[in-house]
Amino acid sequence: MVEPIATDWRALVDAAQWAWRTPDIGRKLHGIARRAGFSQVAVQVLTRPDTEGRLMDMIQTVAQYAREGGAMDRHRADMMLERMDRGLAEGTYLAVAPQLLVTATR
Repeated sequence: MVEPIATDWRALVDAAQWAWRTPDIGRKLHGIARRAGFSQVAVQVLTRPDTEGRLMDMIQTVAQYAREGGAMDRHRADMMLERMDRGLAEGTYLAVAPQLLVTATR
């Protein structure tokens, strides 16, 4: 989730999908570990809400991939980044990027 572009975030990520061979690998790791013979598999979801711009580099990278891939108009991606910058300046910015940590033992 990314505010203030929550409604456009999915479109931005979809346009950048070409850059990640397996964008959903975190969600697949549990099953991969079990199929590989690991008997004890633990999954943790880690997140730290960002209201200070810590995740802006990641958001800018996603926008760059969306523009480079040609699936999104450059102007639209640029406008989203401008809204993010305004949100950061106005205090309405919020980004939450959950990360999955999978540990496994035999």
